[in-house]
Amino acid sequence: MVVMQLRHLGYTLQNSLAAHLASLKVCVLCLLMAMLLKALLPADWPAFVHLLCAAIVVGSVWLAALRYFAHPLNKEIKGI
Repeated sequence: MVVMQLRHLGYTLQNSLAAHLASLKVCVLCLLMAMLLKALLPADWPAFVHLLCAAIVVGSVWLAALRYFAHPLNKEIKGI
């Protein structure tokens, strides 16, 4: 597939990595925040509380990361 993209479109692997770099940064930051939250929250709390905390914190980090890393999805969110 990469060979076909290179041959017909001139789209190299470096172009693909550059295009996905912002998404990768946002994904890694959200993953780290979710893992940190899992480590910090007490295990005896109900699952609903864990889920609620994760939704609020990771969702907020996701929105902030979209803006910080200038992700293309940020333009669509601003339009809402």
